[in-house]
Amino acid sequence: IAMGYPIQDLGSPNLVITSGSVSALTGPSGDSRLIQFTAPIQPGSSGGPILLASNEVAGDVTGTLLPMQLDNGSLFLPQNVNYAVRSETINTFLRSNDVTVEDSWFRQFNRPAPESAVVKLSCRPLDDK
Repeated sequence: IAMGYPIQDLGSPNLVITSGSVSALTGPSGDSRLIQFTAPIQPGSSGGPILLASNEVAGDVTGTLLPMQLDNGSLFLPQNVNYAVRSETINTFLRSNDVTVEDSWFRQFNRPAPESAVVKLSCRPLDDK
């Protein structure tokens, strides 16, 4: 399952969920930092989680294979050849840069912080105040 907020100006402002399969355990040229999946994605899906049937986060959507011109002049339009950065790769990056997840929000409800979570992040410029 891929989750995200694609094409916000045209589509739904709500969370969009699409289904597919993990189709390869590596990315282009055997890149082990990525997985390949088939769930449809659109611009704005990047950063959304890829969830397995076990509810584990397998990775975060990174991108898709773009259309390409073949040697015979015809146009090849890949369908649902998408990539996600593996969760292990993200966790290694965060740990190596001393980034920790703040769990105080969970403590206010007397609950432990989960191993992983789905969140919506909105990025905007800082005010010049």
